[in-house]
Amino acid sequence: ENILALPRSIKSELLLRSDILVLCTSQHPLAKRRTSKRAWVDISELLDEQIIARPGYETVFPPELFRGGWVTVANAGDIHGYVRLGLGVGLNTRLGYEVIYIPDGIIPLPLRPSIYFSWCLVTPKKQFLPDQVTRNFVQELREFYIALRTKWVTTKVSTQ
Repeated sequence: ENILALPRSIKSELLLRSDILVLCTSQHPLAKRRTSKRAWVDISELLDEQIIARPGYETVFPPELFRGGWVTVANAGDIHGYVRLGLGVGLNTRLGYEVIYIPDGIIPLPLRPSIYFSWCLVTPKKQFLPDQVTRNFVQELREFYIALRTKWVTTKVSTQ
């Protein structure tokens, strides 16, 4: 699946795709959605919230739309920290959330409409195949993601 229109001399391979989650504290009004039939958040419901996100999210979500403000932080751990302190709601990929998952009262809710970040391997088409190091890296990355998802689901179930 090509996400961008690439020149004919370039090819891309989708490595990972991860949807964006809204993160809030268990005391936040949105957290009640977790147990309702509507366990997701519409982007329009976030316009009055202060948003905590990593660099790059402003290319998808124009900060000026959010009347509550916009804070850019360095990493997923910082998003959790700011949200845990009640300084706003976070936007993070599911992958980013799962990498640093700690059962700390942060509630992840899917965003609607669904928005995804994709990581792709982009190479010149003339290159017949990526070299062995690149193929090994891609395989390791995919296996890491599968192992992470398995560990996260197991940990999540055992802590509830």
